[in-house]
Amino acid sequence: MRPTAGAGLALVGAAVLHQLARLTGGGWLALGSGALLALPIAALLLRPRLDGIQVVAAPVHLRRGGVGEQAVTVRNAGRRPSPPLRLTDDTPGLEPTVVAVPALAPGASVSAVLVRVAVARGWSSEADVVLESSAPFGLVRVRRSFRVAGPFVVAPAPAGAPVVQAAGEGAGDTSSAVAGHGTEVLGLRPYRPGDSATAVHARASARQGRPVVLERERETGAAVVVLCAQRGSGPGWEALVERSCALAETAVREGRPPRLLATGLTAPVRPSAAAVLDWHAALDGAQPVDARTQAEAVRAAAHGGSVVVLGAAAGDLGAACATAGARLVVLGPA
Repeated sequence: MRPTAGAGLALVGAAVLHQLARLTGGGWLALGSGALLALPIAALLLRPRLDGIQVVAAPVHLRRGGVGEQAVTVRNAGRRPSPPLRLTDDTPGLEPTVVAVPALAPGASVSAVLVRVAVARGWSSEADVVLESSAPFGLVRVRRSFRVAGPFVVAPAPAGAPVVQAAGEGAGDTSSAVAGHGTEVLGLRPYRPGDSATAVHARASARQGRPVVLERERETGAAVVVLCAQRGSGPGWEALVERSCALAETAVREGRPPRLLATGLTAPVRPSAAAVLDWHAALDGAQPVDARTQAEAVRAAAHGGSVVVLGAAAGDLGAACATAGARLVVLGPA
């Protein structure tokens, strides 16, 4: 709560009228001085209560430079009518917005759809929303901050994916089903020369009147492992994050989801396109890569995969990749 410029003018006016009343002995001037002095006091006593106001905002998922809509609802859960309010939303990564909220009766609510512009990459689970009112006389401004649940995600802007040759089998945790010797059944297929006799499925062969092989899957590792070695800042860093995100999105579209590794961040072992965007949006929360995360990246890309590094790679990472049969790719300026 703080006084407005109007309150200052009222106090100055009261002081001027008081001095004039003393000099001239005018009763009306003294009465006017008292009235002006009473206005800020009345505004202070009648200041609005914002304890019963509730704010709910829809989550936001945008890409930097994009424009989208967000639904916001303000509800008066108190017992008294609420005055007209000014709502200011300063969610990180989004252009600030200011909305006028009308007076609300107890239990009433109002909703609006805001146009949001994504100006910076980022990820936050909550956002700060501020409500202000200077009712009833405009002399005292009451302010209350709210924490609104998200998430609010601004992913990197779209960019061209760098060419990374990464294919082959691996020993990482990420896997995709291909024919081989495993435990999970892929299906049945006709017998081919060279197939093991133990793979022939007797019942299916009898039903079809020809040899049929029960094909099982084996696992292949991640073709691409994206490793954030350290977080950065500035336009150059943002360009690298955009290229990394484009590379990971391309891998998802091709059916080979990448591993996404960063110390201090988590990601699904087989990320979806949405998870790729969320992970890159949250890279500002990554810590300098530790030995455990680096070793996990090498294991996941072993035997033909690629470790794509964001930031400066540790000196021993190249040797570890070479030993594991993985390719090391350090993303540089576009």
